[in-house]
Amino acid sequence: MNTLPEYEVIRIFENGDDYFESLLKTISSAQKSIYIESYIFELPHPGITLLKLLEEKQKLGLDIKLMVDGVGSIKYLKELQTWSEETWIPLRIYNPLPWKHRWKFIFFPLFIINLIWHSRLLNKRDHRKMVIIDSYYAFIGSVNFAKSHFSRYSSIPWFDLSVQLQGSLISMLERAFLSEFERKKPSTLRFLNDLSFAFKNHPKWFPIEHKIRLNQSFVLRFLYWRDLLKRIRNAKSRVYIMNAYFVPHQTLLRSLRVAARKGVEVVILLPSESDVPVVKWFAPIFYRKLIQGGILIREIQNQMIHTKSLIIDDWALVGTNNLNYRSLIHDLEVDAVIDSEPMLQKLLSIWESKITESKIIQLNAVQKISWISWLRYRLVLLIRYFV
Repeated sequence: MNTLPEYEVIRIFENGDDYFESLLKTISSAQKSIYIESYIFELPHPGITLLKLLEEKQKLGLDIKLMVDGVGSIKYLKELQTWSEETWIPLRIYNPLPWKHRWKFIFFPLFIINLIWHSRLLNKRDHRKMVIIDSYYAFIGSVNFAKSHFSRYSSIPWFDLSVQLQGSLISMLERAFLSEFERKKPSTLRFLNDLSFAFKNHPKWFPIEHKIRLNQSFVLRFLYWRDLLKRIRNAKSRVYIMNAYFVPHQTLLRSLRVAARKGVEVVILLPSESDVPVVKWFAPIFYRKLIQGGILIREIQNQMIHTKSLIIDDWALVGTNNLNYRSLIHDLEVDAVIDSEPMLQKLLSIWESKITESKIIQLNAVQKISWISWLRYRLVLLIRYFV
């Protein structure tokens, strides 16, 4: 008797166009449910194509749910709410801004009090990009439903990596989605319970070997971060990182230097320009530290890298985690493990193709830091938990 696989990566997408085409095709054949979660959901394009397809599937009796972030999709929330009311398709806005009326800006003290009171809520965003279909298929990666990711809408689309998954483990993603979709307010009791669990249970007994890595609880954040650092320090041959907004925690910097001192090939591939300029302010100082530690830094030219991936020996991750303070502490993220030989070779071939388009950052280029760069770096350190 044929048994369903527990977890299988069936495809890696190198761009948003192939991802979107395959996604629409899989949704068209859905039989039971479609759950969509995205940080940015732009309207009218490309989001309208997806919304129309969801309307068609809802008429056939499928369970449809859409969740978008309250800041990432802030420009389109009213249109999405109107669409939800007209179609009766449930919409969840994750942590919308707490003030609903502009008049609060006039009463400045009240606005400041409100801002401070909701600061923890404001800084917690839903950065996951995933689609779950029939509790068995899933799409995970760095592609938002935004024009910048697609060649049909952008002359130089961002470079993204995404994966298509199938298997019984997709139910983990579904439970995580529904947990956030149905939650009304952050739970302090849940945080305390997670904290208690972390101290009472040893990490080796916790399921950190799961192929799907979610961080919706304090325990998962702590254990997966600890596991990642351990994998880097224990690497045998290579550590390759390709990331869009690399503002690394000190523990990650130390782990990378430990690996390099052992003779491991450590390479970090980053964009030469960023849509978030403050990220580049941080670069010169930590570039210098890493290069002095024997780590090779390369910047890809003339294209925005938006992917979030890493390869450690014969194990890899592709997902939404930016390896910055936001992803580590605040934002909801999800990563998929790639450890099968065919998919790993595919990922390595993508890596090699991007390496040829990149430029090595030499130590002399960051050896002397201007006082302006130094001040910018200090500023980023002050606001690092928001970057």
